[in-house]
Formats: sequence, C-alpha cells, structure tokens
Amino acid sequence: MENIKLSMYGAWWIKEGLRALTGEDPGLNFRECGYLTLAQGEHELRAAHSTQRAAGVDWIHLLEPREIKRKFPWIDTDEVALGAWGSRNEGYFDAWALLRATKEAAIRLGVEYVRGTVERGSGGLELPVDAGIVVVAAGAHSANLVPDLPVRPRKRCIFAVECDRDVPDVPLTVDASGVYFRSDNHPRRFLCGVSPTSDPDASDFDVDYDLFYSTVWPALARRVPAFETLKLCSAWAGFYEYNTLDQNGILGFHPDHKNLLLATGFSGHGLQHSPGVGRAVAELVDLNRFETLDLSRLAFDRIPQNAPLLERGIV
Repeated sequence: MENIKLSMYGAWWIKEGLRALTGEDPGLNFRECGYLTLAQGEHELRAAHSTQRAAGVDWIHLLEPREIKRKFPWIDTDEVALGAWGSRNEGYFDAWALLRATKEAAIRLGVEYVRGTVERGSGGLELPVDAGIVVVAAGAHSANLVPDLPVRPRKRCIFAVECDRDVPDVPLTVDASGVYFRSDNHPRRFLCGVSPTSDPDASDFDVDYDLFYSTVWPALARRVPAFETLKLCSAWAGFYEYNTLDQNGILGFHPDHKNLLLATGFSGHGLQHSPGVGRAVAELVDLNRFETLDLSRLAFDRIPQNAPLLERGIV
C-alpha cells in the first residue's frame, strides 16, 4: 500500500504540486502514455488491481486479451491471460527537469545548498559541517556511509532500438516474461530492458549486450511481430539502489543514531516516489512524525529483525 500511495503522490506532484509551488510550468514533459502490464495468469494481477482500487486508484483497468488486441492492434496476445492498463497518471518525464525545478524552488524558499565531503571513519560518519540531523540519501552507495544497510549497487541496462515500420501508441509495456519496452517519442524508436536473472553487486557501467540478444529481443519479437527486424542503436547502464532484504525503501531514523535519517534502498522505483519521500523526510525533520503519508512500515527496524516487507510485482 505504501508504494501505491507514494506513486499517487508522485503523480500529483509532477502534474500539479510542483507547478503550484513554482507558479510556472516546470517543463517536466510528462507523457501520460500509460502502463500496460501483461500476465499469463489472472490471480496475481486481479489481486494487485483490487489492492490498487482499495487505495483509490481508479484509472487502472483490467483488459481481456481481445480488449488488449482491440486497443493495441500491433500486439500479439498469445499466452496472455489478462492485462492491466493505466489510462492516466502513468508514463515518463524528464528526471533532470524535476531535479532542477525542485532545487530552484527550494532555493527561492530559502534553502541553502552547501557543498562538502561526507566520509565514514572508524567512529562513524565524519561531516564537514555541524549538523543537527543527517539524511543519508546516497542511493546505491548508501552502505558506504551506513554499513548495516542492505543496500547494494545492482546494474540495470537500457537498450535503444529502432523498427523499420511504425508501431503507434506504445505505452510502457511489461511483458509476462519481465521484459519491458516503451516508445521513445517516435513510432519507430523504443527503449527496452529486463532485470537480469543473475544479479550480483556491480561496480562498472559495462553494458550486458548478451542480455539483449538472449532475452530482450526474443521476448520483444514474440510479443510485437514488427520487432522481429528491429535494430539496436545504443545502450547504457546504471545502478539500482537495491535493497537485498525486500526491494522496498528504507525510510526513517536509525535506531542507534537518533540524528541519522535514512532515505534509500528504493530498488528502481525511487524516481516516481521521490516527491513523496522528500515530503516524508521533511516532516520527520520538522515534526518528528509522518503527516501526509504514513510510511512507518518502511522503517529501518525491519532490517535487524529480518522482517521483509514483501510486495509482489517489484522487479
């Protein structure tokens, strides 16, 4: 439920909240192309949809294979039992524009940004300036500062491909195989990828091209016949801040260091959740409690207790 609420808050912030704060269009270029999730079995998708509806999400619709085919005629629905289609509040946007606009708004409101170096010494964190509360939001490298965090850098590769014919109106589609793809602002250009089966900690940004040819492309060609002749144009790699316990975020004060506030481990969904997490961190700093969203189940306490907060559908 926490992830749903964070995503809902993120959608509101991107569409309305940041504009209200800045008084102008922040230029995020949010494209509401929607998400299409395909499943070979119905049970888990129906259960997830029921949970979403209970949380107030009324824009996701379950589609039978014939309805999927009618809406997206370019798709092959063989072995698809059910789909979930988000008609709004889902898509992609300019992440750097979000960072820039939020930072500029914060500066106008009086926030002072101070550059410095933070390191971990034998006695704990060593800070260049006096600080009342320290927020650790170092992403994939958070455990370098707080060793008992189960957060590790895990490599994810994105592949940019081009097709020799138009495939219009392609949402971010998650195949039952785990392979995902979406349009790249053009009916012949697409971005795609998949979480690797073998997923060790990573220290480099070398692209795993074997993953594309052995896993991604076959799944694309099976699901979209027009993709059988696509061309790989470019690729890049980055890190997930992967929480090895349960792939959910860690948010709250560290029990052994009362002025150490953690906001990390979001395992790939941190960008869409960042507005809600930022709001939650501000409330903890200012009020010492959650006010807008109750995210208490994301606390660090579950880590030493080995009590994962598991959720189906996180990849």
